[in-house]
Amino acid sequence: MKPGIPRRHFSTSRSTKSPPSASARREFDAFIFDAHAACKGKRCTMDAFACPEGCGEDSFFVSPTVVGIADGVGGWNENGVDPSAISRAMMRYSRQLVQGHEGDPATLSTLDILTKAYALTLKDDAVEAGSTTACILKIRAGKDGEPLLEYTNLGDSGFAIVRGDKSTERGIALRLVADQTYTIHDQANNGTVALEDGDIIVLATDGVWDNFAQDLQEIPPFFPPVLSWRRYWHGRIDSLVSVVASRASTKEAADAVVEASLAHNLKPDDITVIVAKVSIKPKAKL
Repeated sequence: MKPGIPRRHFSTSRSTKSPPSASARREFDAFIFDAHAACKGKRCTMDAFACPEGCGEDSFFVSPTVVGIADGVGGWNENGVDPSAISRAMMRYSRQLVQGHEGDPATLSTLDILTKAYALTLKDDAVEAGSTTACILKIRAGKDGEPLLEYTNLGDSGFAIVRGDKSTERGIALRLVADQTYTIHDQANNGTVALEDGDIIVLATDGVWDNFAQDLQEIPPFFPPVLSWRRYWHGRIDSLVSVVASRASTKEAADAVVEASLAHNLKPDDITVIVAKVSIKPKAKL
């Protein structure tokens, strides 16, 4: 690291919403994700046969009931810091926490997962510094046994829910630079969304969102090259819904999102996506 750079400086992001109350009902066991992930580093192209393995500065984890994604901020490269170290640590510790609570998943909220993973990351000597976004999604039962998507989102990664032929929700948050005193519990953007059987959830880093038509209107006007590309691509960019809904499986859908993002190439970046289909299974009778 270069002189003058604090050894242990981290950042995430924030918004202000109250966390949902946890449900202890065991109907959760009836709801699962059929989930698959796909990724491609920004230094790779569609025809690069020697493309290195990995997701660049992005990271993720997948389980039957909880999925997560993170995007390390690349600017730390200039200070001799690996931007992927913090995102990988956050997802590694998140996965470990989920695996440790598989027998009783209702006791661990998405806010708990990110809060505890962040605390563990701060203690990890392999992570000298860095910034990351993160988004954790969990399927669980509501107070009446209905399926809910619980989420905690930090940064410009996010999720969309595809139901039928349209997107019904989009998770967003604001950015915050923080140090070790940062409290995720007080600042995270979190809540719940009602789900239906067959809903398709797309969780992705900004390398995906910046390359789909419905997000282009949010591009600020001080990016003339991007605006000119937008005009060139007008009417030719596939929507997220059309890319996802036309695939027979979540694996095919995840691969298709990555391919479409690379083809659009409006904002080159690491591209990571998790596509999860909601499956509601009848409760097992005792």
